[in-house]
Amino acid sequence: MPIILAKTAGFCMGVRRAMNLVLDAVNKDNTDIYTVGPLVHNHQAVEMLRNRKVNIIENLDNLPAGKVFIRAHGVTPEVRQRLEQPNVEVVDATCPFVRSAQLIIDKYAKQGYACIIIGDVGHPEVVGLLGYAQGNGYVVSTESDIANLPMLDKVCVVAQTTQSSDRFHRLVEKIKEKIPNAVIHNTVCSSTDERQTETLELAKQVDAMIVVGGRHSANTKRLVEIAQSTGTPTYLVETSDELNPTEIQKYHTIGITAGASTPHWVILNVVRTVKRIKRESGGVVYRATSSLFRFLIDTHLYLGLGAAALTYACGILQGFVPEWRYLLIAFFYICSMHIFNSFTDKTAKEYDQPERVLFRRRFRIPLLWFASGSALVSLGIALSLGWIPISILLVASLGGLFYSLQMIPKSLQKTVRYRSFKAIPGSKDVFMSIAWVMVTVIIPFLSQTKYRIEMDDMIAALFAFSIVFIRSIMFDLKELEGDRIIGKETLPIILGRKKTNAMINGLLILLCLLLMLSYLVKWTTFVSLVFLGTIGYIFFYRYLHKTKTIGEELLFETIVDGQFLLTGILAYVAQLSLPGYI
Repeated sequence: MPIILAKTAGFCMGVRRAMNLVLDAVNKDNTDIYTVGPLVHNHQAVEMLRNRKVNIIENLDNLPAGKVFIRAHGVTPEVRQRLEQPNVEVVDATCPFVRSAQLIIDKYAKQGYACIIIGDVGHPEVVGLLGYAQGNGYVVSTESDIANLPMLDKVCVVAQTTQSSDRFHRLVEKIKEKIPNAVIHNTVCSSTDERQTETLELAKQVDAMIVVGGRHSANTKRLVEIAQSTGTPTYLVETSDELNPTEIQKYHTIGITAGASTPHWVILNVVRTVKRIKRESGGVVYRATSSLFRFLIDTHLYLGLGAAALTYACGILQGFVPEWRYLLIAFFYICSMHIFNSFTDKTAKEYDQPERVLFRRRFRIPLLWFASGSALVSLGIALSLGWIPISILLVASLGGLFYSLQMIPKSLQKTVRYRSFKAIPGSKDVFMSIAWVMVTVIIPFLSQTKYRIEMDDMIAALFAFSIVFIRSIMFDLKELEGDRIIGKETLPIILGRKKTNAMINGLLILLCLLLMLSYLVKWTTFVSLVFLGTIGYIFFYRYLHKTKTIGEELLFETIVDGQFLLTGILAYVAQLSLPGYI
């Protein structure tokens, strides 16, 4: 049962902008936050904001002091004017496409034009647009509405931004038949147009369509209409709880799309539920394979194997084959630290990975016992290797403890913003990468009789740091929406998605050049060129992530963390094929 998730599913630009503005204010400002009406047309998003103490203002007579956000749908000029009060800071979160339509209407209304809005009567956006028409506005949604229009001379025509282009152009032709000199402005949002076009094409390719979104959302209902127009069975759900397994199992290929106001985590929960139904209805081999990978990833055993593989690969890059005990140190240390962090770190997984959260709650005690045992095993092995390895591993372990420890008293929270290293934006990515370097490069390096640091050692450390750092940033990008909700400041939130992706690409290019240069100047052996395969693999899975091909977390983690296993395999093949270079 293949599942195809529409690339345009999720927040549109205007809704995402409004949500980000409000969440940034919640996370940074020490003031009361309000919105004029629901910020977006989605119950789950509104409920999430309410849980973050964002209150909805329904009555403008007694405005409370604080920061008030104009919702994405926009408001009338009258409402804007009433918001202008001394104790109120107004933030305009109106969608830029909606604001453009408002300004068009305002411009022509001042010139004596009547305004015809192609849209849904009573929709909040349409109500706001009508407010700019100076009492000379009309809303049409059908051809009969056009027939009932009075005789008008100077007319400007715009669209509710979430209308379909086909409907807009069809009604425009009817308006022109009645009012030939009407001035037409196509204000349909481009992202809405793309979403509707993709929904139409996707519905033609699948056996059934699932549209995720609020039942009161105009653009979501329009997606349902578009999908149904192809004759494909279409289901509208607000959450994954509304999915009927018996109904879903009837179809081989399922397409999933979502309205412009549907939160990312709601869409992912629907995708996960459909995939779970697929696993339960699949063959024995498929169910067993999926269950095995889920177990390996949820227990961090998969990541621990990756750490062991990276340890081996870095040793080969440095010119020696690491002893098996160093691989075990990396395996058990990474398993233990990541399990401990999953329980102590404030993450967005409540929104992004609810199944992972349920797994941890259900198996909390066994996981903590395994993590504690793994930590002791890694320390025990390090102790058997001498006082230097055990000292370094103790430093790495204590570093993890102090990283999460709040060292600044709560009484000084107003004067000192960051009470722990963990609270510093981007610190997780850096500290995690350093910890990996300590167990995959530094400890094995100290097993050698040479204690003089050479260029191949530095190249190995930079290589390990870079690919672990990129791996961490990739997870930050994936959990960007959830992190913003809980107020976690990650590099993608600070820099933005575009700059973060540019940073990763730049780092990958520099790493490629470094690996090639190090071979050319004889700092490293031919193995450094072999590791260009890892860089190519990272570029490949970044492309898959960008195109939403690996949006589901099990597949995402399997592929992303597979870079460590691939690196180990490349090193092993190089060792067997090119023994003279090692």
